[in-house]
Amino acid sequence: MRRSEQHESEIARLADKITRAIDADTSHSLEHKDGSESPSVAANTSTPTPVEPHTRNLRLALEQLEHTTDPASELAQQLSAAVRLAEEVNNGLRRTIRASLEVRMSLALQPAYEPMEGLVDTLDTNLSDLLKYSDDHVRSLTDTLIALGKEERALRRQEAARMVSPPRAAVNARHTLPVSSPRPSSAGDPYVDHTQVSFVDRPFPLAEAREHFARLKQWGLTLVRLLVTWEALSHAGPCPAYDIDADYVAYLQALFAIMDEFGLKCIVCAHQDVWSRLCGGSGAPGWTLVAAGLDPRRLNATATALVPDAGGEALTSMPPAGKEEPTGPFNWPSGYQKMAPATMATLFWGGKTFAPNLCITTDHAGRAQPENIQDFLQASYIEAFAQLAEALRSCRALAGFDLMNEPHRGYINLYSFDGWCYETDLHIGHYPSALESLALGDGYAQDIPFYVKSWPFPSRMSHRTHIAPKSRVWIDRATAPFPSTRRSDGCVWREHGVWAWNEKSQKPVVLQADYFSVDPRPGQGRRRVEFYRDFYAPFIQAFAER
Repeated sequence: MRRSEQHESEIARLADKITRAIDADTSHSLEHKDGSESPSVAANTSTPTPVEPHTRNLRLALEQLEHTTDPASELAQQLSAAVRLAEEVNNGLRRTIRASLEVRMSLALQPAYEPMEGLVDTLDTNLSDLLKYSDDHVRSLTDTLIALGKEERALRRQEAARMVSPPRAAVNARHTLPVSSPRPSSAGDPYVDHTQVSFVDRPFPLAEAREHFARLKQWGLTLVRLLVTWEALSHAGPCPAYDIDADYVAYLQALFAIMDEFGLKCIVCAHQDVWSRLCGGSGAPGWTLVAAGLDPRRLNATATALVPDAGGEALTSMPPAGKEEPTGPFNWPSGYQKMAPATMATLFWGGKTFAPNLCITTDHAGRAQPENIQDFLQASYIEAFAQLAEALRSCRALAGFDLMNEPHRGYINLYSFDGWCYETDLHIGHYPSALESLALGDGYAQDIPFYVKSWPFPSRMSHRTHIAPKSRVWIDRATAPFPSTRRSDGCVWREHGVWAWNEKSQKPVVLQADYFSVDPRPGQGRRRVEFYRDFYAPFIQAFAER
């Protein structure tokens, strides 16, 4: 049974009528039910009145309420101040009733919170007692309000009782990496074949599954968060042209059957960090980078992704004399601001808006048709996980799907081309600005900041280091595995007029500073865009409709 908007509106309407009735009563003093005039209480009068016990009880109840974590605690503090004032002035009764009504209405509209129920009852009881000294009209309206409030909270308790928040655990995040994948012996070796990988036995072999699940059950954990990457399903190529990995799906089906033996439930998390394993994180298969025109073998050398052990061309950094450049696993969050993952996220969410010229030429019934990179990537992603959902639909342990772990907006609503926001983006290691990263990706040397750990702030800039790529990160159109409508061999954002290279100053320059904050397409009036409304919500809708 869901709370209706009409019910909530009725509570608000009644409370408003009561407070207006009390305001209208300011021309005469309040009377007792028997018609006698209620005593006036001066601030320095020590003689107790019939009102004082009730204001005192309200104050005590509200002092308890102030220390709860309920959202109404701030309002409770305001009401407490009103109650204290009410105890010191002649018209304290009227002020107390009005303030009590305001908080009582708020409490009626708060989510059910069991420790607060007793305090709500105390408020109702003392509010009813106070109303003995008011007129019949205010009493009648307030009684109705209290009854509605109790009904409302009963409904919310019913809703809360139906909500399930079981003890849960996420399995080892290392299973976002493949079990079998040829690795280079050194950073200069040719890049490994990212299409020939397997995630079978991630997170653990089936022979070990019962031991792990029995342990979780013994600890009282009943919900498992299972990380499944897009790469694990579609490393061979994009769906539906390529089937998802049947061996991996069979492994998951067997894993879910074992979970069911122990009464466990599982949420499949479509996991990603920093776009892809090939960008230093996990998630998307390698072919997504190739489809966008990026050469995975050159990501490290151009500092467009943080992948020190992925093979391909090595990064050559030339720091000032005496300066060291420590690196390690702690650097991975800074990968989000590198050009390759930021570009991929932008193309995935908003390719049609920000890169309308980048279309993949796909074959439809024997005819080559251009498909924007956004539609191409999203369609493959949705199809891969939809096929997985269909394969697991009969598994009793399956509780649901998380459509994507920590979706990142890339360049959409970009903070600045010249720097990143220190409060939201971890500055660590090689940390080029968006503009510097775009120039590096197009093969231009740059002097970029290098950040190190510090205290009390997380990091500080140690120095600037010189990076001179031997080539651009972009694949030449003539040799691109995915035919596309790219008009140049260089940066897709340079092609769209976002930035340019100034030959005279030998520096990159921004041509459209607001490019990723507006809809730059002709005829759109450069309307301001918002990531969740304009890009994330339509993706969820498309996934649901599949």
